[in-house]
Amino acid sequence: DSNLPGGGIPALKTYKLDDGNIMIVLSGATSTYESADDNCHSRGSGISWSLNNGLSWKYIDQPVDIGTPGGDMQFEWYGQELRKKVWHTTVDNVSYDVAADTNRHFIYSTSWGGGLKRFNYSDENQKWEVIPLPMDNQDSLICGDINENEYYFSPIDPPSGSFNHKPFSVYADKDTLWVGTAGGVNKGIVQENGCINWQNYNTDDG
Repeated sequence: DSNLPGGGIPALKTYKLDDGNIMIVLSGATSTYESADDNCHSRGSGISWSLNNGLSWKYIDQPVDIGTPGGDMQFEWYGQELRKKVWHTTVDNVSYDVAADTNRHFIYSTSWGGGLKRFNYSDENQKWEVIPLPMDNQDSLICGDINENEYYFSPIDPPSGSFNHKPFSVYADKDTLWVGTAGGVNKGIVQENGCINWQNYNTDDG
């Protein structure tokens, strides 16, 4: 199907829908040679989903940030303006895991350098949304109470970035999200409006 991503399939999830159909969500990845460091890298090739047992598919490109490579960008999160390092490429930006919230119609993606993102699959024109996670020095991140002057979403190694901004796994269970990163495990409680309150657990918690 032309609406399936190219390459291999790093992640695939299925969900039983109320109408009796099975929803399938999957991601794609390819390999690419980068002359900058004379190495091959993984490259995300997008996400596809089916609401009818795989008979027909929809597709969305791998999420990338719009902005100056290596620079910063602003993104809006439920009334707050937050700062993020631009990840402008699909290189080292592979959706190693996906999850669907079939009640709110969100599909989540954890893509390492690309961070944690989601889109509403019931929208006519789906758009990726950046989801902030706690920084390495934060054990929680509460919606509407984020310090806009101090918060910085960056998947670069500390001290300039946060290991917790490198996610690779996600599991959705009703109103709860579990996100695994290089900086621990994050439990997110999804609010009625779709905003998320986070608690981070890492080696400090045993």
